[in-house]
Amino acid sequence: MTSAPFRRLLAALTCAGALLPAGIVLGSTPPAGYASAPRAIDFVVAVASRDLAQARADRTHGLNYADDETEARLAAAIREWLTDGNDGSLHLAPADRMSLFALYWSAQQMPANSNCFQDPDDDGCAQELAHWMGAVRDDAPAFLAAYHRAERSLNLPSLPAPANRLQTGSP
Repeated sequence: MTSAPFRRLLAALTCAGALLPAGIVLGSTPPAGYASAPRAIDFVVAVASRDLAQARADRTHGLNYADDETEARLAAAIREWLTDGNDGSLHLAPADRMSLFALYWSAQQMPANSNCFQDPDDDGCAQELAHWMGAVRDDAPAFLAAYHRAERSLNLPSLPAPANRLQTGSP
């Protein structure tokens, strides 16, 4: 059974994906103009692996996976993508890649002693992640700059114009 904090963590991840149009988803030298962060990569892998397990158990999950995707293959593909820019084994839709990058950027903003790096199910992690994913939703200049720097090297789709993004909150 998934804990409430992990559900909130995935909700934050899904919120980032909701900002993007439908149909748009470690180890060596980072792609030009882009620097990888191993701790943040490990966090993304942990969240995606847990999400895949949820999907395989027919429970609520945030990303869409190939029917034959395995945890080991997904983890290796994410690590290779975020460190080398090689997305050949990452079988995720562009919107899911955008969501993973938003999660990765958020993890990079967290302090090294963040509970998120020890236990993604921790209540403090859910709150901290929600803060940084909120910055993504609000088009924080630091996020937009990081996204644009990584866009080409990570084969990310272009961000939609702000007027075309879904807005959260009251009408």
